[in-house]
Amino acid sequence: ESQVVTLTKAFLLSDREIDVGTFRKFVMDTECPPDEKPEILPDEHAGINPTDGHPVQNANWYDAVLFCN
Repeated sequence: ESQVVTLTKAFLLSDREIDVGTFRKFVMDTECPPDEKPEILPDEHAGINPTDGHPVQNANWYDAVLFCN
């Protein structure tokens, strides 16, 4: 069964997946305050070690918001 949804506010959406290398740069950025970024890469929670070109996996909503901000 389908449902119609009406978006009432604008939102931003990336035109590509965020890769591990890009997310790692964000996490390792010393100019970004520690409380405004995840402590470790999301994939490290799961023991996954993809290459920098792989899309970030296991990022939660909070990690994504921190990255976008």
